[in-house]
Parts: sequence; structure tokens; C-alpha cells
Amino acid sequence: MNLYLVVCNIQKYNNVRALLLTAAAFGCLEVLMVGQQKNRDRDGLFPPQFDEAKQEGMVGIRHFTKWTECLSYIEENSICMIGVEIDDKSQVLDENYFERNGDMLQNQNNIAILMGNEGQGIHPKHLQECKALVRIPQYGAGTASLNVNVAANIVLYRFHQWKQNCAVTS
Repeated sequence: MNLYLVVCNIQKYNNVRALLLTAAAFGCLEVLMVGQQKNRDRDGLFPPQFDEAKQEGMVGIRHFTKWTECLSYIEENSICMIGVEIDDKSQVLDENYFERNGDMLQNQNNIAILMGNEGQGIHPKHLQECKALVRIPQYGAGTASLNVNVAANIVLYRFHQWKQNCAVTS
């Protein structure tokens, strides 16, 4: 099963860099970057560890100027996209989320995790393209959402736990 990380209009340079490292650490086949022109033009966008993983063929990166271009790629490659968003339709990402949704994911060879913008989250037009939405529960007082990279790490970690459990039970 191939894993993709979709980074859509993340504004903060340090968040983009951190997400690239996260993608490499969790074995994403590719990072699908939408927008990001300002960040793409800056020197040093790719951390050395990401560059090394990219050169070794462990992770790739694909840039899209517009969401429609990314969506075409997702559709052409039969990628099932899961959005990470606080929304009425979102399911809680707990230790059983992927197991509960195994029917949806079972026949998928390609899974993408879509992370939204730091301020606005995932654009409503993009939410419509997601096969599922997840939210990360929070149990204390404070902010309504987590840093985009922290959220990506939690989702990718849960995904890998599920994938490992599937391999053990197969």
C-alpha cells in the first residue's frame, strides 16, 4: 500500500520543511505539493534528510500549481484521499479508526493524507474530494487545532500502526 502526503497551501516555511521530513520518516511514496510557489522559490526548502531520502528513491515530490492538477493526478492513480479536518463529518482518529474503516481502505493500493492550511484548514471544495475525514481528539483546554505537522505525524503514525497490524494478522 502506497502512502502519499498532500500538502495544500501551507503558508509557513518551517511547517513545509517539517512536513517534508515527516513524509520521509513515515515512508510516504510522494509528497503532493499544491501551491507553495513562495516557499518553492526559497533556498533550503528541502531539509538535508529529505534530500537524501529523495536521492535514494525513498520519497518523491510532485508539485502542482493548482488543486485541479493535483486532483487529476489523484484520480488517474486511484488514490483514496483522507482529509484531516475539524468538521461535522469527521470521524475521531483513535486507535481503531483505520480498523473501523477497513472496508473502505481494504482494496486501496494508494492512500493520501490531505493536510490543510494553518489558518483556514482544508478548503470546502477540497473537502468534497475526500473519501473520508478524520479529526484528532483533544482532551484539554487550549487551542481548537494542532500544528499541521503535529497533526500529520499523529495521522501517519496511526496509519502505520494499522498497516502493521494488518500485516501481522494476514
